[in-house]
Amino acid sequence: MIVKHKRWIASTILAVVMACSAPAGVWAGGSSRVVDFDGTNYLLEDGTVWIQGKKGYEIADVKLSSIENGYGLTPGGGLVGLDGGKAVSLAQGVKALAGSCLLKQDGTVWELGGGQVGGTAPQASLADCGGNLTASMNPSGQIYADGKFGSGKLVAAVNAESVVSLRATSGKDGQDSVFVVLYRTGKLEAYDYLGFDRADLTKYVPRPIVEDAVSADYSRSGMLAVVRKDGTVWHNDISNKFKLTEAYPGLTGASEIVYFSDSYLVLRMQDGKLEAYETGSGKRFEMELPAVEELKMELEATDLAVGDKVHVSIEEKWEGMAARTVPLAEANVTIEKPSLLQKLPDGQLKALAVGETDVTVVSGGQSRTVHVTISSNQALEGGAYLDGTMYLPLKGTFKELGYSVAWDPGSKTFTVKQGSRVIQLKQGSASAVVDGKPLAMPGKVQTVGGTAVFPAALLKSALGASLDWNSSYQYMTVTMGKAVTQITTPRTDQIIRQEKLGGLTRLIGKSYWINHFDSDYRFQKVTIEDIYPEQGGSFTLYFRLASGKLVSHTAYDASMVSELLGNSENFLTADPYKTYKWSQSTWSLVKQEKVAVGMNKEQVLLSWGRPSSKSVLSSRGITVETWSYGYSNYVTFTNGKVGAVYGS
Repeated sequence: MIVKHKRWIASTILAVVMACSAPAGVWAGGSSRVVDFDGTNYLLEDGTVWIQGKKGYEIADVKLSSIENGYGLTPGGGLVGLDGGKAVSLAQGVKALAGSCLLKQDGTVWELGGGQVGGTAPQASLADCGGNLTASMNPSGQIYADGKFGSGKLVAAVNAESVVSLRATSGKDGQDSVFVVLYRTGKLEAYDYLGFDRADLTKYVPRPIVEDAVSADYSRSGMLAVVRKDGTVWHNDISNKFKLTEAYPGLTGASEIVYFSDSYLVLRMQDGKLEAYETGSGKRFEMELPAVEELKMELEATDLAVGDKVHVSIEEKWEGMAARTVPLAEANVTIEKPSLLQKLPDGQLKALAVGETDVTVVSGGQSRTVHVTISSNQALEGGAYLDGTMYLPLKGTFKELGYSVAWDPGSKTFTVKQGSRVIQLKQGSASAVVDGKPLAMPGKVQTVGGTAVFPAALLKSALGASLDWNSSYQYMTVTMGKAVTQITTPRTDQIIRQEKLGGLTRLIGKSYWINHFDSDYRFQKVTIEDIYPEQGGSFTLYFRLASGKLVSHTAYDASMVSELLGNSENFLTADPYKTYKWSQSTWSLVKQEKVAVGMNKEQVLLSWGRPSSKSVLSSRGITVETWSYGYSNYVTFTNGKVGAVYGS
């Protein structure tokens, strides 16, 4: 026997219909409408299925032709389970879903759970399972039933081609067995397990119900609802299960029963739409995908710098439901100028180039737009100020503004593009072509320092940019709306460096001889080739050795540069070999920072440097002087000559 498993509760179907959780990754308001509903899942007219899972609705990765009781049928005859928000392929060769069963193309009837149903019509062409009753019919018109009819009972023989459908029920507690047969003429008749032909107890007598039915179905409790040709919907009652006692008030225009409980009907209307009807109150609701009534989109920041990444928060409020957050990857987001801003897989937007662009999200007929401004924190080099005209580096400037740049060596022409905007610039020409129209420039495209440049005024005339020339520092500020970038000239760095270096510029080009500053190059001549101001106020000095090698040192501020170079312990201002005419053996000791008996004070100073302390004793024409270096090294002079050296 078959138990028909309804996956929803009759008293809550309206809540499911009207307040289901919002579909993840799906955007309402499309042209495809709902054509089937099994109490949980939605089938659209294009075959798309919205499946309810633990985290809301998702689109199944299959196309279906019908759904029922949490299962779906593909156009190719595949059975798909829709539990848990996933579509799982279960079987092939299925002809139709039949209540809590399925009818296979080979004419056998199977439980949706997998087991074959026994006692059905041989090579069945129609079937329906309701509760513990199965009714089935084969192409010969033989109708079989089980349940209280018995096991595989032949109940009737009819003209199979005239039959539209079978609907079976075992009643509220499984204590009944009755099914109805709907004919193409509109005749609807019922077979009850107690409806014997009294003249022949082996036969059953059909009970006529109506002659103008177009659809019929049983609720879980065994109540019968019938759609009649005039579009009204009628039902029976407990006292007479074979008579339609009244029509549901206010319900017209129906064509088919999709689902029926004692409290609610889901109907296909004559215009093709689905409606839910509350049998107690008479309220009607159109079955449609939940609509978005409020849409929000926020960016962590809208004033960005090139290279910045910002998180995007998208939230949609669906009718009758709480708000939910939509991941950027699933949202229908459009970036007006994708060359300026890029969607990243991690849910962030990355600023690519300078300019302004709109970011728009659309869902269910709602849309929200956020305006984003992108500037550059890094000045672009390569500008040139020639004869009163500022020229900008062609490739660098347009790429900074999000344009692509292509060079045709044959025509010596640069083609610059962003979206539908096309600018052509020819080497040596003072005329640009902007979107097919010529535009004069105050100077020609030319090469300066190996870089192709063009007159900055083109950005104003062609793109509407604002241009601001800073004569003090020799750079130009380009503003597009509120987006800002700067292009410098070679003089810009020179002026800024000059300001930062101040009096240190006088040191550039001066020569020194290394003393204790670097023992690897002791007494070698170095020339200060450059002093570079760093961020934070420090300065890097670049020394050129006579060998051509370049070495550097960073001082924290200008005063430390002066102290470094002014301390003879570090550097000497004259060639020590010319200043002191010493023997090679003495120079060898000094370079090795050694002190020996017989050396004079100048030699010791040059070898070890200034002592930490001194003491002097004189008696009878003899002067003894002791130099202390730390706690353990001492040099004793007698009348100016080293007499003894003590040390660890």
